[in-house]
Amino acid sequence: MNKRTCSYPGCERPHYGLGLCKPHHRQQWRGQELRPVIDRSLSPEQRLWNSVEKTQSCWLSNSKLTHDGYARVWVNGVNVYAHRFAYELLVGPIPEGLQIDHRCFVHNCVRPAHLRPATDKQNQEHLSGALRNSATGVRGVHWDKKNCRYVAQVRHNRKTIYLGRYDSIEEADSAARAKRAELFTHDDADY
Repeated sequence: MNKRTCSYPGCERPHYGLGLCKPHHRQQWRGQELRPVIDRSLSPEQRLWNSVEKTQSCWLSNSKLTHDGYARVWVNGVNVYAHRFAYELLVGPIPEGLQIDHRCFVHNCVRPAHLRPATDKQNQEHLSGALRNSATGVRGVHWDKKNCRYVAQVRHNRKTIYLGRYDSIEEADSAARAKRAELFTHDDADY
């Protein structure tokens, strides 16, 4: 007798309902996007590498993503960040008090060459561009309505450093970039 299996690609669990196994049926019932089911019989390392898709540049973990795009993986009953887990597996322990910075700006990337230990300050310096709420779309530049000019400024050591007002957005951007190059140690973004 030929038993039916789950219709989710790559899933070999027995059919439960609507063509899916019980875990995939539960995901669909909850209105979630169907994703691979965590196999608790596998080691944390195997679960991590089973979720990774290697592209030309990044190694993308497709395990459960947080609201801001970071991948998570279960390790000994604890949900940890996949990039931190991969770094510790392939490079070594993360020094006390340091974070792992993504050089590539891709939050679910676990490729060791794209990860580096950094302080919170260094991690905040290494941004790919303007903040989401920026009206100008240029990092460190905003429009001053009162004076009808662009203002350039840089945040460093929790202080705002005012760089002046400029007639063009290009001049303000140039001033902000120059100051970041002078002050920042981890602003090696190519944006």
